[in-house]
Amino acid sequence: MFRVPTLIASAAASVLLLGATAANAQPAGAFYAAKPVAAAGATRLVVRDTMWTCAESGCVSGSKGTSRAAFVCESLVKQVGQVESFRAGTEEFGAEALAKCNAKA
Repeated sequence: MFRVPTLIASAAASVLLLGATAANAQPAGAFYAAKPVAAAGATRLVVRDTMWTCAESGCVSGSKGTSRAAFVCESLVKQVGQVESFRAGTEEFGAEALAKCNAKA
């Protein structure tokens, strides 16, 4: 008798939790992720010691470079132009870091 409401509540909680996780999920295997303002011309490019794959949704790289994240961002914008967002691991660049990075474009 009480199983159906409990089951519905359980399912609803699962959907909410999975939705929140999916929104924050990183692309599979991507350490760096960037969203160029304009679409990148190349689908694959090597910037310094990092291999990038670009699509309409942005550019990602699975390997962590040997340079600091700020240098990786600056090197990328020299190739693809300014970026709307940049993430290294779990660190999302804020407005100030993005402005500094985009100044190198």
